[in-house]
Amino acid sequence: MRFTINPPNGGRKELTNLRAREPDDLVRQRLGERQSEHLGASALRTDVEAYLDRAAASDAPESESMPSDTFEQFLAEDTHDLSGTNGDEGTSWRHSRWAPALFLLAVGALASLWYFAAHFDRSLALESVKVEGADLVAEREIVRLAAIDMKQAFYSIDLRRIESRVAQHSLVKHVHVRRELSPASIVISIEERRPVAMLKSDSSGETYLIDRDGHLLRPKLLAGLSDPARLLAVPLLSGVSERDTVGFQAMARLVATIGAIDSGALGKAIGELRRTPNGSYVIYTAETQTPIFIGSPFDAPFQTALEEERGTTTRVTNDHFFMTQIALLAKVWRSKLEKSLRAGDALYVDARFRGQIILKRRNQAMLHGAPPASQKFSGLNGLDGRCGPSTASMVSVPSIESIQSTS
Repeated sequence: MRFTINPPNGGRKELTNLRAREPDDLVRQRLGERQSEHLGASALRTDVEAYLDRAAASDAPESESMPSDTFEQFLAEDTHDLSGTNGDEGTSWRHSRWAPALFLLAVGALASLWYFAAHFDRSLALESVKVEGADLVAEREIVRLAAIDMKQAFYSIDLRRIESRVAQHSLVKHVHVRRELSPASIVISIEERRPVAMLKSDSSGETYLIDRDGHLLRPKLLAGLSDPARLLAVPLLSGVSERDTVGFQAMARLVATIGAIDSGALGKAIGELRRTPNGSYVIYTAETQTPIFIGSPFDAPFQTALEEERGTTTRVTNDHFFMTQIALLAKVWRSKLEKSLRAGDALYVDARFRGQIILKRRNQAMLHGAPPASQKFSGLNGLDGRCGPSTASMVSVPSIESIQSTS
C-alpha cells in the first residue's frame, strides 16, 4: 500500500507498505507519550479529542478524507487554520453583499447622466447669431451666407459647414465659428481682406482691388458691402498690367509700407502710384495731384562728381537707401510738406537725394502768366514727361527749396 502526504506548508512525503490502522485507544496513548515530553498531557488530550470529534463528524470515506498518519493530518489542519485567517481578511470584500449594490449604483448614475445629456441636447434651442470682425462686409451678408436654421437644435448645428459657406465671400480671409451659452448663440468671427490699392485692366478697363497679400479682387462680384465707396478709397496703381503679378504685388506692398510709416499720413495722401518705363515710382497726391519722385529700390544714392572723386560718401545698399528716403519723406510730409503743397505753388517734390527732400516751386513770373525763357522740358535725373520744367528752363530767381533731415 502507498500513501502520499501533501501538507500546505510543503514537504511532500510518500509512504509505502504501511501496516494496518491501529485502534484509536492505541493512537491516543502514543500521541500522549509524544506530547507529554514537550507540551504536557493536558494540552495533548484536548487537541486529540477535538481531532477525533471532527473525524467522527465527517461523512467522507476514511480512505479519501484522512491521511494514513493521524498525527501528520493533525499538524496539517492546524497549519491550514493559521494560514487561512489572513486570506479570509484579504478576500472578504469580494464576497461582501455591498459589491453588487455599488456596481448597480454606478451603472444607474451613468445611465442618468447619459439620459439628461441627451435630453438637454435635444431641447436646447438656438437663440441668436452674432458676427465679429465685419467692417467692409455687412453683418447681414455674413448671416445670409451662414444660412443657419434657427429651428435646428443648438448642438446639432454643423459649425464646419457654416465656416465653408462664409469663406466663399472674396473679402473673407479667415473665419471661425463657435458656440456660446447664456444665451445659446452661434458666433461667427471673421478676418477681412483689406484692399490697399486698385488697378485698372489694360484690356477690359475693369477695376481690380489688391489686398496686402497681393490677391486680386473684383469689386463687381462683391456683394453685401457696408460702404462700397470706402472700399474704393485706395490709391490707383498705373503703369502696370494685371498680368504683371510681380509688378503690381510689389507696388501694393510699397503702398502698404508707406501707409504704416509715421501714423500713415503720407499713405492717406496718395492718390496714384505710377511706375515709369525705367522702373522708378512716382506718387501723385490725391488732393493737389503734385508729383513726388521717390525712385525705386534699385536706385543708388545720388553723388556729385566731387563726392565720387573724393569717395567721401558712405556706401549703403540700394534698398536701405530707398526706405530711408521714404521714412524721411513721411516725416517731412506731416511736419511741413503737406501744408506747402496746399498753398498751390508747388511744382514737384523729389525724394531721391540723400538726407534731403527737394521742393520745386513755381516762380512768380510763371504764376502771373509770363512765359518762361525756354519751352524746353527735360527730365531731371530720370524724371518722365509729367514733371514740370527743369531748373534750366525757369526764369527769375531760383525757386528750389531743400528740406533736410533734422534727425
